[in-house]
Amino acid sequence: MRRIFRLSIFGLLIVFATQIAIGQISVGATLFEGGMKAFTEGRYGEAERLFRLVIVEVEKEAKEGNPLAPGLMSDTLNALAGALHGQGKFAEAEKILQEQIQLLEKARIKSDSDYSQTSAALNNLGLLYNEQKKYKEAEETHRRAIRLREKHDPPPRRNLAVSFVNLGKVFYDQGKSLEAEPFFREARAILFAIGESDATDEDVDTLLMISNNLALIAAERGEFKEAEYRYKEVISITEARKGRYHPDLIQYLNNYAKLLRQTKRVVAAKKIEIRAAAIEKRN
Repeated sequence: MRRIFRLSIFGLLIVFATQIAIGQISVGATLFEGGMKAFTEGRYGEAERLFRLVIVEVEKEAKEGNPLAPGLMSDTLNALAGALHGQGKFAEAEKILQEQIQLLEKARIKSDSDYSQTSAALNNLGLLYNEQKKYKEAEETHRRAIRLREKHDPPPRRNLAVSFVNLGKVFYDQGKSLEAEPFFREARAILFAIGESDATDEDVDTLLMISNNLALIAAERGEFKEAEYRYKEVISITEARKGRYHPDLIQYLNNYAKLLRQTKRVVAAKKIEIRAAAIEKRN
């Protein structure tokens, strides 16, 4: 059965804590906006060039005592890491994220929002480590992010849930499903506590991903009733939130059909597969 993890590094890497009025640093701000435009268009080389120019300008502002400079520097380092990652320059991206974390940790942290920037940078570095299969470093970094978010992530604690998911993924990618499961369940509990009326689309997507992977883990262990319950849950929530013909259903239905075949329920599996194929054809 296919493992599904939608929380890829670029789903989360460019998460800015931009609380600064970047318009007050005119040259750096203009270059930063140009870099972000290039980044969103997939022109990572151009984005890298512009972000490096921003760093030069912000360093000048910092020497002149501009209080806004450190905030823009942090965001620019984060963005530069994203541009480097987009080009496959993982070692350089790793170095830049480490530099961002050092900058944030040296700053005078006064509020939960300041801790939020540091934990976001740690989260991104952990994702980068995991992508490179540096599992020990990834685990340590995500645990650091979790410690900060447990203390400072405000309700409903979405960021903490993300950190639990990412730490679980570190273990799951190594085939350590037993170690991964508790972290997925922690994340799931946080997201369920938000409530249907307050849940964002991103909350729902993350919850579905978690439940799907809990189903995969249960199936791997031969806990077929638990796996079936989770698959039905995923399918039901997807239908309720996104409609009966949403393309996300294709993978969920196929995973469920594989479970049915695994438990010798071939006729039921064929019906599910036919439905998945119909949705795929419709989309």
